[in-house]
Amino acid sequence: MTISSNPPGDGPPSSVPAPVAVSVAQPLPVFRSLSILIPVYNEERYLAAVVKRVVDQPVPGGLAREIVLVNDASKDRTWDIMQQIPRLLPREGVTYKMLNKPVNEGKGAALRDAWTLATGDLLIIQDADFEDDPADYPRLLQPILDGKADVVFGSRFIG
Repeated sequence: MTISSNPPGDGPPSSVPAPVAVSVAQPLPVFRSLSILIPVYNEERYLAAVVKRVVDQPVPGGLAREIVLVNDASKDRTWDIMQQIPRLLPREGVTYKMLNKPVNEGKGAALRDAWTLATGDLLIIQDADFEDDPADYPRLLQPILDGKADVVFGSRFIG
């Protein structure tokens, strides 16, 4: 196929090769670690169980996991429980980071603080009260690991 570079009636057309789309396969990005950000406020009842479910959940891609817990000035025993979690739930390939905030600033501020501590190639936000299910991690991560998405959002309202 050729494209005419001259409009009709302006002399003989000069032939220009048609542009060809060339698809160059890009290598998939290499992700080695996943930071799971858990903002916490007054979750003494559920915290250990949620973190246990998080560390027991297999994740695709052989990702090492970093659990980042931020206690947002809880008034219950959350901080005491949080400090025990690394000893109670040691797992191969899982590290813990914790921050105890002296003043409650809300979930958004706790997430910003967690984000600054995170070193993972990928991030997931996990609520500390079973609002989110760690069993969904593979479905959230796979499109990114496959190079099909840069970000994935989960919703409890959409299928």
